[in-house]
Amino acid sequence: MGPNYVVTIHRHKLRWLGQMDAICSRSSRFMSQGADFLLYALADGITDEYFPVLDRIGIRIEELEDEMYSEGVKEVTEEFLALKRTIILIRRVILPQRRIFLNVNGKWKFDIQEENVPFYTDLIDHLERIVDSTETFRDLVNSALDTYYSIISAKSAEKLNVLTIISTIMLPLTFVTGFFGMNLPIPFQDSPWTTLGISVLLVLVTFGMWYYFKNKLF
Repeated sequence: MGPNYVVTIHRHKLRWLGQMDAICSRSSRFMSQGADFLLYALADGITDEYFPVLDRIGIRIEELEDEMYSEGVKEVTEEFLALKRTIILIRRVILPQRRIFLNVNGKWKFDIQEENVPFYTDLIDHLERIVDSTETFRDLVNSALDTYYSIISAKSAEKLNVLTIISTIMLPLTFVTGFFGMNLPIPFQDSPWTTLGISVLLVLVTFGMWYYFKNKLF
C-alpha cells in the first residue's frame, strides 16, 4: 500500500476484487477516502466471504453428528476429514492476516489515517470471530471423530464376541464328531442307538453352551 495506491497479489481471481473494481469505476466513495480505506474495504469484503462458508461447515458438522450412528464408516469418516482439512486451510489464511492487521497500531503499523482506525478495529473483530469459529469447529470435528471411532470399536468388539461364542460352541462339537469319526474301533459303534445318542449329545451341548453364554454375557 502506498500513498495513493494498493497492490494486490493473488493466484486466482477473487470475486470481491472484481466487484470492487466495478464499484470504483462507478463511484469515488472508496477511492476518495485514501488508500488505507480502500485496503480496508478490500480486506473486509474478502473476510466477510468466509462467514457463509463457516455457516455451511457448522451445519454439516451437526448433520454428520446425527448421521454417524447410521451411515457407513468410510463415508462419514471421509467427510469429517474433508471438513477438518477445510478448517485447517481457513486457519492458514486467516491467522497471518490477523497478525498483520493487529499491528495497525503496533510496531509495524500501517500508514493509517486516524479516522480509519475504527474500520480496521472492526476488520480485526471479524478475523477474531473467524479464528474462534474455526477453533470451535476443529474441536467439534475432533470430538465427533473420537466418538465415531469409539462407536466403530464397540461394534467391532460386539461382532468379535459373537464370533468367539460361535467358535466356543463349535469346539466341543468338532471334538465329538472328530472323535467318533476316527477310523478305529469304538464301543457301541454297531448299535443302532449310537448315532441317535451322539446327535442328542451334540444338541444338548450346543443348547447348554448357548444357554450359558446367553445368561452370562447378555
